[in-house]
Amino acid sequence: MTPDNTDTHQDSNRPVLKAGIIFLLFLIVAFAVYLPALGGPFVLDDRHNIQENWHIRIQNLEPSSLFNAGIKGPSQYRPLPKITFALNYYFNGYDVKGFRAVNVFFHAATAFGLFLFLLALSKTPVMKKQGSEAYAFSLAASLLWLVHPLATQSVNYIVQRMAIMAALFFVFSLYFFVKARMAASPGKRWIFAAVCALCGLMAFLSKENSATLVFVLLLLEWCFFQKFSFQWVKGSIVKIALVALAFIAIVAIYTGFSPLEIVNNTYQFRDFTPYERILTQFRVIALYLSLIFLPLPGRFTIYRDFDISHSIIDPLSTLASLTLLLGLFIFAFLAARRTPFLSFAIFFFFITLAPESSIIGLEIAFDHRLYLPSMLIVAAIVWLIQKLISSKNFSIIILGIMIAASAFATVAANRVWADDITFFRNAVKTSPQLVRPWTELSIALVNEGFAQEAVDAAQKATQLDPDAFSAWYNYGKILAQPGVNRLEESVLAFRQALGFQQNYVAYFGQGGNIHNDLYIVLTQLGRIDEAGKVLDYALSMEPEHPDLLGSAGRHMLYTGNPGKAVEYLKKALEVAPPSVEILNNLAIAFMATGYHQQAYQSLNKALAHNPENIPSLYNMARLYSVTGDADGATVWFYKLLDAGFDDWQMIDSDPGMETLRLTPAYENAKAASSGF
Repeated sequence: MTPDNTDTHQDSNRPVLKAGIIFLLFLIVAFAVYLPALGGPFVLDDRHNIQENWHIRIQNLEPSSLFNAGIKGPSQYRPLPKITFALNYYFNGYDVKGFRAVNVFFHAATAFGLFLFLLALSKTPVMKKQGSEAYAFSLAASLLWLVHPLATQSVNYIVQRMAIMAALFFVFSLYFFVKARMAASPGKRWIFAAVCALCGLMAFLSKENSATLVFVLLLLEWCFFQKFSFQWVKGSIVKIALVALAFIAIVAIYTGFSPLEIVNNTYQFRDFTPYERILTQFRVIALYLSLIFLPLPGRFTIYRDFDISHSIIDPLSTLASLTLLLGLFIFAFLAARRTPFLSFAIFFFFITLAPESSIIGLEIAFDHRLYLPSMLIVAAIVWLIQKLISSKNFSIIILGIMIAASAFATVAANRVWADDITFFRNAVKTSPQLVRPWTELSIALVNEGFAQEAVDAAQKATQLDPDAFSAWYNYGKILAQPGVNRLEESVLAFRQALGFQQNYVAYFGQGGNIHNDLYIVLTQLGRIDEAGKVLDYALSMEPEHPDLLGSAGRHMLYTGNPGKAVEYLKKALEVAPPSVEILNNLAIAFMATGYHQQAYQSLNKALAHNPENIPSLYNMARLYSVTGDADGATVWFYKLLDAGFDDWQMIDSDPGMETLRLTPAYENAKAASSGF
């Protein structure tokens, strides 16, 4: 009995072990090909959704902190990825390598989900695949998709973790649907169905385009379990209608029962109409397909500068692209019974691509939109190779070459992502007439100390589109950088950005940021009264903007109103996670109003976040000095010196440091620093 039980136990564990080995293989391969890009830049919406999103700067792992990180701030309908951003911040701060590594992990997990789905699908009666052939097909297809360079934008553009996680849960939902349909017992069927629904919900909470899952599940049932039976369609018309109504209801709820108004709003600042966008998408989708079939590394870029199609023959490539896509769709329909998997892959591509390639007024083209739709097209390529090449060994060689070539292309594409300036110079080269590449290049250049080149690039963006508020805002920020220091011009650029219609600025959620940056520059110029008026106006528009509240607190300190400073700074701490700078300013305000215990508490919190923060250490020494505690002031003074502080003039001119200045420790340390 024992040997038999052992053998049975080992047999039952074997699939789990094999699956674990496959997942480990995918992880190793994914990190190997994406290693060159791990230290690359935050780009585009990474800043808005991650770097400038104070809601993800959690200080603990309490459920309330994670919940707030998920539902507050930008992209509020995508809470799951935002919670992972918050976890990234909690463990690694804004270390870009940590964010990229998590994306790579999720990418490998998605490829593993694709492997499981294809393997399960291969066991359905319609596919008629068994044994090693099914395993080889599933492994080759998922591995080819894993290393395909088309995924580089989704993985390296960190905010597109939303697309990755949506695809991850989407494909696992498909997998568990097949498991539910193939389950031998009702109990297992219900368990798998429940997990399928849960994965679908998690996909939807990652990105809204995964709402297409309901239609893909219907398609999956029709293709692989009903063998494209129109009789089944007739008999299930009520169920299909209910699914369609549920989809419409979800869309209505999400859009506040005003879907047309929402769609119209997406065109508020576009230079194309809904009709023109749909026409242009025919050419965009044709390009997308070419990227899947011809994945040369030089063809992948963060931006795509598309001329808008104005009619079906303007340009003529619009008609050619439409003909190609209609041909594919008709082929998939006519060949469904003979090649069900190929037809399913084509229908899957069109369905999952539809939300971002139809009437909604998004940017014309982005490669990351292909992350989910490309899955089964890549799998269909592998399926065709296995079908068309009779020699199994030869087909393995062909697939091996394709996987290796794709991996090398991905490594080459990832090298471009590794360096800010190289990356955005490449973007400018491929799309020289677009504003955003020049804007991003200017940021990269100024960060690396190339001040004049940065100014030229930022100015180029304003020349390309004088009505782009984002270009003027960035130009103002570049002009205000220490290496540039053209502050008067910076003020003019900020005011130009704010000169656009207020709803335009509010639409992109940048009003508070621009006003705050303008306030800082005006303060540096000594125009304190004007700076105060900017703050008052900005706070009347966005009374809970933490950066504005922090600036208002500093402004009250500058203008000799520490009591009001306390009010603003305490409110800033209420609406956003604590920042060391705000805690320091609050401590200064408390000291100025005589609330020394509260100042001590604020500084303790600041030092808990950063024990070697020089302003916090200085203020702690000053607090003890103000209260007449020479010994305490001396202790914190030594900690301040250990942290690298050497501004003796600052201490000598600070009235609050008088007690410290009278100590022998201070005199000795100052003499030692002077070389006497």
